[in-house]
Amino acid sequence: MRFYRYHFYLSCHRTIQLHFIELIPLLRKFLMHIFQLITVWFIN
Repeated sequence: MRFYRYHFYLSCHRTIQLHFIELIPLLRKFLMHIFQLITVWFIN
């Protein structure tokens, strides 16, 4: 039982890592977009 739980935790952790790696470019794009909006808002 304990081993099973550990294996489950490892698989969950691996999935989270994969999703995080996929999310990084999206997050960067989102931050760039927000930064552009802020700069445009400050310029005007």
